[in-house]
Amino acid sequence: MTRVRGTLATILGIVLVGASLLAATPARAFIDKDCGDFATQAEAQAFFIENGGPALDPHALDREHDGLACETLPCPCSYSSPQPAPPAPLVARCAANPKVTQRAVVESVIDGDTLRVRVDGRRTKVRLLGINSPERRKKGYGEATKALKKLTPPKRTVTLTSDPTQPYTDQYGRLLRFVKRGSKDANKLQLAKGWARFYDARTCAPLTTKQSYLRAERSAKKAHRGIWK
Repeated sequence: MTRVRGTLATILGIVLVGASLLAATPARAFIDKDCGDFATQAEAQAFFIENGGPALDPHALDREHDGLACETLPCPCSYSSPQPAPPAPLVARCAANPKVTQRAVVESVIDGDTLRVRVDGRRTKVRLLGINSPERRKKGYGEATKALKKLTPPKRTVTLTSDPTQPYTDQYGRLLRFVKRGSKDANKLQLAKGWARFYDARTCAPLTTKQSYLRAERSAKKAHRGIWK
């Protein structure tokens, strides 16, 4: 009987020590991530899915709420949940594409370089060529979005023009276009006002507007405008 009591006492002591150690261990801290923490879209998408996406997005990586995280990051890309059509073969995409000009009505401004529009009654997204504005929660995100909204207000008509050196759409199905409202080049003005950096994916050849857009970016940097303050 004494031996049994001694064994029980030993077990109870081990349990109490373990409980005290668990109580003393701090809860695992939530480490917030943003798109800048990932090298590629595929890496961000894998993290997004592992952490509850698309139903949950505790790190706010899916800014457009379309199930795709950090869409502006370079490929390799992952199309899990949902899966858009794969991009056209590189040979076809790299052929010189005839210039396309379309009239569109702005529905909303998603951020400093992306619009939601209606073209011929069809709703679609437009990624402005040649620029890259700050991601959500990055310096200048809100101001860049407001600046584009001022240039392309909802319910107003804009002109969308493709670049012969670029594909008509990106890997997410968004139209790749220069956007003008009247004579105002929204892409270039976002650079000139300092709310975007010049961005050339160089899918096949440099943008036709490359030199002009670089001058606009340099002007904003020199004057310390927008994100360059």
